[in-house]
Parts: sequence; C-alpha cells; structure tokens
Amino acid sequence: MAQYTSNSEGGVLVLSGMHGSIKDPAAAREKILDGAATADGATLSVAAKDFTPAGSEVTITCQVVSMAQAGGGSTPLPICAWADDNTNASVSLITATGATQSPEEVDLAAAAKATAQVREEIRRPIG
Repeated sequence: MAQYTSNSEGGVLVLSGMHGSIKDPAAAREKILDGAATADGATLSVAAKDFTPAGSEVTITCQVVSMAQAGGGSTPLPICAWADDNTNASVSLITATGATQSPEEVDLAAAAKATAQVREEIRRPIG
C-alpha cells in the first residue's frame, strides 16, 4: 500500500495493490471493493459501477464508502479498483472538497479516470 499527498490540491491518493496471476479479474475487482465496503467503520453508500475511461483497455469499478468519524458523522470515500491478467489494485482519492460532499455527489466517472491514469503510470514490464 502507498499513500501520496498533493501540496497543490491538498489531497491524498491511497493505492493498494498486487501483481501476479489473476485468473478472474472481475471477481478480483469485486473482492477488493467488497473488502472496502465491509471494513470497520465503513458503510457502502453508492453501489459499484463499471467504467471504461477513454484510452483504458480494462474495466474500472468504482463505489462510494462512507467512513465513520470520531465524534459522529461520516466522510464519503470514493474507491475504484481494476484487475487484469497480472495486476489488481484499488485507488482512493481523498480531497477537502470530496470530504464535504454527500456520497451521491461524488463524481465516480472522474474517480475512474484518475484511477486509469494511476494504472497507466505504475504498470511497468518486469525484467
């Protein structure tokens, strides 16, 4: 797992993934998102939706999970995942603006596009 911050936008990108032989990419995407939705303090707020952003050859599935906050309330967290024959990962992009939106206001298409960009940047041939 890796976490990156943006000084210009004040956001945090959290990446969690693996590489290896993925026999069923659709099931792998589903499993990673199910894990996020059933984590302690999490509630699934917007069901998973599939996207194929322009230039991407894989399906990216995104959902919104609301995370309980100390003292009450919750924060919406968009989570997107991809899986292909040899990589499986999830990406969450947390911004100050996103933290104040309702779960239904989260732009999952934009989250999928950002996830596709992350995928493109991190995938490199082994060897």
